[in-house]
Order: sequence, then structure tokens, then C-alpha cells
Amino acid sequence: MTTPSNSQVARGTVEPSVGELVLELADQLRQMFIDGCAELGLTFMETRTLRYAARERDQSAIIDSLGLAPTTVSALLGTLERKGLLTRSRSRGDYRRRVVELTVAGRAAVDQLDAYLERRSPLIRSLDENQFETLRSILLRLREPIPDDG
Repeated sequence: MTTPSNSQVARGTVEPSVGELVLELADQLRQMFIDGCAELGLTFMETRTLRYAARERDQSAIIDSLGLAPTTVSALLGTLERKGLLTRSRSRGDYRRRVVELTVAGRAAVDQLDAYLERRSPLIRSLDENQFETLRSILLRLREPIPDDG
């Protein structure tokens, strides 16, 4: 990694760091996601909760995935349930567990958001399939916890 010279800094010709580029792209993608949520009539957090519910049926797992307080997630799920996008019920095997299932309207909302993001995402529009899969693989690896060397 090279350090920019004083003249590069003064001229404003220093290339952005990888960190800056990632943050800029994250901001663009977040705003695109928020715009897609608005098209669905949902908030950012309602949409995130719905997307996690599409992947995970156990309410406790959804809570863990979102990293929010159980009461917050329960309220979000309640809102989505009142909007007809999912149902919650008690598990047959363990009455303490809550099972979450998307309704047809909930699945359609997730599909609609996915289509919206595919039409607008620079990740999909700017990369070929191999580049996209390489990026996805790298991001999944970076998401893994870093082992403690201590």
C-alpha cells in the first residue's frame, strides 16, 4: 500500500481507499433499498424483517439475525402480520416457539423488492455473472467472524 504524496493530496488526485469505496457503495445500496421499501409501502426495518422471515421460519432466529431486542422484532412482525404479509403461530412441537410464515402477499412483496433491486443495482448492472459471484463469495467470507489470535 502506497502513501500519497503531498502534491497528490494538494491536487486532489488521491484515489479513494477501498474502505471509502465500500462505504459509498453501501450508502447507494441502502438508499436504493429504502426507495424500494417505499414502493412497497413499508419501512426499512419492516422490509428487512420481512426478508429475514422469508429465509427463516423461527421467530427466535429472526431476532438473532436482526440483532434487535425481541420486543422490537415482535412489534415489527406484528405490523407485518396486520398488513397481511405474514402469519405467526405456535410451533406444534414446542408451544413456546413461534413459527413465522410469509403469506402469498408477503412472498410477492419480497419478489417485487428483489426485482426492483435487480433493475437498479450497480452490482448487477455493472458486473458480469462471474464477477458478481466472485464479489458475493468475497463478501460472504468477510462477513464471517474473524478468529481471535489471542
